[in-house]
Amino acid sequence: MRSRFGSFAAAVHATGVERPTRRAGMRWSDEAIIDALRDLAHEHDRALRPEDLRAPHRDLPSPELLALRFGDWHGAMAAAGLPTDETVTPGPASNAR
Repeated sequence: MRSRFGSFAAAVHATGVERPTRRAGMRWSDEAIIDALRDLAHEHDRALRPEDLRAPHRDLPSPELLALRFGDWHGAMAAAGLPTDETVTPGPASNAR
């Protein structure tokens, strides 16, 4: 590949495939992580779950990165000022039997 295209990036470019704007392994700042979490929570209009960050078509920090930066999932949600499933107060419908 290198002898034909010169580099992996050139080979990818030759295929016509668009590369993602954020390269794998690119560093996320704490502020960028918090902004991404707040944006995603706004889109979902509910407490986020770790699996919400697994969308393959989205450029999102991984749950593992959140744990590394903020201690755990709950720490990341607290840093972003977001509720977790445990901190969401159930509505009246959930109390009906």
